[in-house]
Amino acid sequence: MLLIIIKKVKNMKKVFAVVFLVSFAINVYAFNINDPAPSFKLDKLDSGAESLNALLGDESSRNIVILSFFDTQCKPCLNEIPLLQEIYLKYEGKGVKVRLVSIDPKGKEEVAPYIQEHKFKIPVLLDPYGIRLAKWFKVVENNRATVPQLFVIGKNGTIKKHFDGYDPKLVEELESLITELKKEAVVQTPKIEKAKNEITLLYTNSTNGHLESCECPENPFGGLLRRATFLKEFRKENTSYILVDSGDFFSAREDELKAKYVSKAFNLLKYDVMVPGDQELILGTDFIVKEAQTNNLPLVAANFEVCTLTNCRPLGKSYIIKEIGKYKVAVIGIVSPKAFTFFPKAIKENLKFSDPKERISEILQEIKGKVNLTILVTHAGYDEDRKLAENIDGIDVIVGGHSQTLLKQPEKIKNVLLVQAGQNGQYIGKLIFTLDNLGKVISTSNELVALVKNIPDDAEIKTLITEYKKAVEEENKKLLLK
Repeated sequence: MLLIIIKKVKNMKKVFAVVFLVSFAINVYAFNINDPAPSFKLDKLDSGAESLNALLGDESSRNIVILSFFDTQCKPCLNEIPLLQEIYLKYEGKGVKVRLVSIDPKGKEEVAPYIQEHKFKIPVLLDPYGIRLAKWFKVVENNRATVPQLFVIGKNGTIKKHFDGYDPKLVEELESLITELKKEAVVQTPKIEKAKNEITLLYTNSTNGHLESCECPENPFGGLLRRATFLKEFRKENTSYILVDSGDFFSAREDELKAKYVSKAFNLLKYDVMVPGDQELILGTDFIVKEAQTNNLPLVAANFEVCTLTNCRPLGKSYIIKEIGKYKVAVIGIVSPKAFTFFPKAIKENLKFSDPKERISEILQEIKGKVNLTILVTHAGYDEDRKLAENIDGIDVIVGGHSQTLLKQPEKIKNVLLVQAGQNGQYIGKLIFTLDNLGKVISTSNELVALVKNIPDDAEIKTLITEYKKAVEEENKKLLLK
């Protein structure tokens, strides 16, 4: 897929374009003047991160926020930024916060030399590919990005002005607008203890053995190396969450060594629920049973058993109930027998399945009245998930797997939300449920977080990868000696 960056020049016919190869789908959002600006937190070019709330400040001393989206290949951007710098130097610390937002794919690697070369002083926030923020403002739309674009956010956090393209009169227009917006009265908002009334569902699927991103054009992001960093940062500020995976965490080929290291990595990630997929059985039933025991993998599969000559036994629990604050969340795991259609007979004959719909109904009866939220995690595929949503009552959300479908926004069927996060561990899904004091869901919001290059490597996973690569070298040496 191509992401085309178009540089617009106001009142001119000529446009400048540069093409980047990208292999992700982009969510498209809409905005209107006076809409609330999206909440965000982006890495800064120098160090740390900055959020919209931090830029706006507290209610006793609110700021006007100006965001200008650019990239380093954009000639009109190079015309605009010096004008914007005049505003920055004049108003910084005087009720106005000016920030540049870079959508350059390589983040700091591309932006730092550019800023240094042109001696720009405006602080820069990093949004590689425009995935986190630019998409919301429609700077990135239909896989095309148009820059420069500038947005002015008032003291109450609403969008007040949009400049589409370079404007030679930018300084004059911004000064007039700043004077007007400084008169805006700050609306006092009631303090809401959101953390107590929100539950975040973090979901992943189809890691396919990617310990790290290959950094190739068709897959420039992802990997457990970055996923671990994201999860550790998330956990610093959040306790009201549940983390699930819907299977195919091993590779799609027989690679016992890599599978062992993937198991070790998932042990470090501390999942609440992992539903086994067909790829977890490629190396046989004994292998996944041993890895689950050795690495404390929390397998959950209500309708799936593995058999030996002496017995058939469940591969994990049927469901779990996790207490999150004052709420209780149930997670049921389901594996479709259709996922194993093309498996060798030697493996298939050791697998025992019960009807998914019947098992789900039985469990829903068991937990009826005991939980506030019910999550079904399936390794069945998108089409099967849709059928389950149409035919079963009592499920709030289905986290899918197997089909490697990238659902940019949840699909709603009856009262059930369907989510799935694509392939190769490129994204982490983040679905937030807001509940009232009686435990009823009153709203939801979803985000696919792309594990882009500017997310630092996790030290523990990096150590595992180093060990894995050394082990691969040793195996290769043995093969050469034979």
